[in-house]
Amino acid sequence: MTSIPGMGSPRSEGPGVGSYALAIIGITGLALCIAAMWFGMRMVMDVGGMCASGNSPYEIQTQCPDGAPILLIPSGFLGFVFGFMMAVGFSRISSGAGSLVMLFWPALFLSLGWNFLQYSFDPPGGGNLDIGWLVCGIVFVLMGAVPLFMMPSIVKAIKDRRAAVFSILIGGSAAGILGAWWLANAVA
Repeated sequence: MTSIPGMGSPRSEGPGVGSYALAIIGITGLALCIAAMWFGMRMVMDVGGMCASGNSPYEIQTQCPDGAPILLIPSGFLGFVFGFMMAVGFSRISSGAGSLVMLFWPALFLSLGWNFLQYSFDPPGGGNLDIGWLVCGIVFVLMGAVPLFMMPSIVKAIKDRRAAVFSILIGGSAAGILGAWWLANAVA
């Protein structure tokens, strides 16, 4: 880096406030999106796993629960936006920290897999084991569990500001989950 004459030496004190804000907003938003998807999925599964809403030339047999579209529709797209923000913010805070965004693949698939497994053994309306949801649960758990084997190398790659990175990761995740819980209760 070169300095501008009369302006002193360039700053190299570390990441700015904007990097921390980007990481905090990103992790909180991403955790909220994943948790909102989890709550929305449970709402749909409570009515049997299939529902529809709106104007349609077809007869709708099962209306979607009121809050399910609000939780589910924006969660996927916004999850990518917040994930990008998280990765950029963390990569500016510490080299290697941007890769922590990959933790949310296991978080998404393990949590949704849990929904499938739980509802396969206890389907809405009672009944026996639901094989379809059991197969989906097993597939989702495998999709979420396999990437966890890469996590130790990702965590080891974070050298600088580890305490700040993990504090933001844990605090933002908790705030996002609580926000989704509040949102799910508000729209239900």
